[in-house]
Amino acid sequence: LPNNIHVTRSFNFQQGFDWFNYQAPDYIAGATESSSQLSMYNVVRKLRDKLVGGKKRVEDYYQPADFVFGNAQKFISANKDKRWFTFVHLMEPHDPYFERPFTGEGIGRAEMPNPPPELEGEMRKAYQQEITWMDNEIGKFLDWIKSEGLYDDTVVVVTADHGEEFLEHGGWWHGTTLYEEQIHVPLIVKLADGQWGGTRVPWQVRGIDIAPTITAALNLSADNSWEGQNLLSEAALLALSAPSQVGSDCVSSREHPLDRIVVAENNFEGNVLSSLRMRGFKYITANEDNNRNLKAEELYDITSDTVEQKNIAGQTTPICEQSTEGHQKLLKAVLGETINASLQTAVNASGVELDEATIQKMKALGYMTDE
Repeated sequence: LPNNIHVTRSFNFQQGFDWFNYQAPDYIAGATESSSQLSMYNVVRKLRDKLVGGKKRVEDYYQPADFVFGNAQKFISANKDKRWFTFVHLMEPHDPYFERPFTGEGIGRAEMPNPPPELEGEMRKAYQQEITWMDNEIGKFLDWIKSEGLYDDTVVVVTADHGEEFLEHGGWWHGTTLYEEQIHVPLIVKLADGQWGGTRVPWQVRGIDIAPTITAALNLSADNSWEGQNLLSEAALLALSAPSQVGSDCVSSREHPLDRIVVAENNFEGNVLSSLRMRGFKYITANEDNNRNLKAEELYDITSDTVEQKNIAGQTTPICEQSTEGHQKLLKAVLGETINASLQTAVNASGVELDEATIQKMKALGYMTDE
């Protein structure tokens, strides 16, 4: 149940699914996908917006959580006697940030790409309200799963693709930096029969570890092309059951033996970025002419500097002799391996042609501009 134009058939995300239903935003006056591409439709939209005094409708941007969960319930009810899998995509924490309970007031990236600093408190509050609203809707859905007698046998995974920035590093929204407020996201896994319930994994994990973890939980084989690792491996489970031991030497005091090296990349709005996170340090590179005026290299000790405010790039840190040069070499090596592996299975999307309806949806969510 994709709820964002970025993950629809337009970009081949339907591959591998038996049933794929885009939760498209509503069209005014019963318009269809094709008629929404007409210039007259945009005239009608602007007139409607003027008549309602600038009030926004959630459904003009995406479908709300209760609607999406309603469709998920229909799918599950029709398939609950079989082995089923469903992906439920919620957009509530995404901009526009709507006041909750809903009032029609919302702040979006499309109409306000660079909000004035004095809006920081109001925007952060609306964003937090969206998260709380979504959390309540997830709770209702899980209660329904329980009422259907499915909860104990169901694996549930809750995660996100990114966070949002509220001037922590001088900017807004998402997609233009690789700081923790944007890439450090939650990962919650509920196994069948409550296995390992309440356990917090003490080592660093990645989004690419989710797929092999799900297949392992279902006793299925992971695809050989996947780069992630099963978080429920025998070594991981043994480590969870063993008493915690922190050594005095520089490595064991800062790195769990099951830590994964985490790499992130970004290329958006003139910002070409890469980052490497390991042993409690975070190394970030940026193109020289980036639009955020980011430094070419940044290095943070995120164990003590969790909000990444003290750039120690160019220094050799006293802990573990972590140098900028060492991180740089490792990042290049890891990226080289990742790129070479990805090229074996990647589908080139550079030739994808976007129709006007798709373009308008991407503009509404701040992914494209008139330029």
